[in-house]
Amino acid sequence: MARRSKRPKVKSKFTVKETKLSTIFGASLGVISMVTVLLLLYLTFARGGEATLSYGFAGILASIFSVTGLILSILCINDHYQPHTLGWLGLVTNGIAALSMASILYLGML
Repeated sequence: MARRSKRPKVKSKFTVKETKLSTIFGASLGVISMVTVLLLLYLTFARGGEATLSYGFAGILASIFSVTGLILSILCINDHYQPHTLGWLGLVTNGIAALSMASILYLGML
């Protein structure tokens, strides 16, 4: 009877799908920017529509986070060797946060 070698089985490249750290960062930046935008809207509404300078700084920081997360999420979706669930979550949350901050800035200029 022939002996089998005890080599580990190697999976093919198309079946191994691991989530990269950049994907997790993109989704987490999306969640952080969405929470920041919603918190800023609530706090500004609670003050009667008057936003302080710190609210504006937090809004600009949320915009930077959302654009960075949007780029990371787009790069994740274009990668075929990892699952796309977190990438789409990051893309949607960052897109909504970026559009809402852009509309807030546009309406503030009117």
